[in-house]
Amino acid sequence: MKIGIIFTAYNCDDYIERVLSPWLELRDDLNLVLTANSGMFSDYVKLGFKEKNEFTLQQLVKSKLDFLVTTSGKHLLDEDSSRSLCLDYLKKQNCDLVWAVDGDEIYTKEDIIN
Repeated sequence: MKIGIIFTAYNCDDYIERVLSPWLELRDDLNLVLTANSGMFSDYVKLGFKEKNEFTLQQLVKSKLDFLVTTSGKHLLDEDSSRSLCLDYLKKQNCDLVWAVDGDEIYTKEDIIN
């Protein structure tokens, strides 16, 4: 079985390393395909938020995920479009199951295996 993971992580400095760690450790054993979307969504700009994602993005790049979508600047994606790009990638990888994980959702290796 091939399992696709979609991490949605923006400004998750306090959590991102703990979120990613067990997934990265189990990547080969569980045949995981790891994707992430990380960037300010268009709705955040409308709400007046300042862009703050540098550390989270650095950690995602350092983790060497299979696919990463990131946006910044004036022409941003909405959350659904950003996740859909990851989902489209996972479909092409013939994943049997897709699991969405938020950037502050921390699972242990045992949680994931069970």
